[in-house]
Amino acid sequence: MIETEIELALISLCDGRISPLIAKPGTETPYICYRKKSELSLDVFDGPIGTSYCFQVNVFADDMKQAEQIKNQAYENLKSLRPYNVKGMQRYDKDKALFCATLEFSL
Repeated sequence: MIETEIELALISLCDGRISPLIAKPGTETPYICYRKKSELSLDVFDGPIGTSYCFQVNVFADDMKQAEQIKNQAYENLKSLRPYNVKGMQRYDKDKALFCATLEFSL
């Protein structure tokens, strides 16, 4: 399963504080949450020829510099999976009072 490969690529970061979708309340920062945003089946007349996935990795930290550094490390760790259409974003999550660096990519 592709989610397992992603988690294995990220587990060395944030002392293993990696969660699908959301982190448990009270999780120590920094931490990473990942999710599959979409799945696209590629079809031809003879049937399906493959599937493309879009994933998002969110790094939450107390400051943006730390979040960005971990996001960049995450990208390095994920390169073996051959991500493409890679995008990076930054934001401040008011509800969590944490900075978030996001990595979005397709596989």
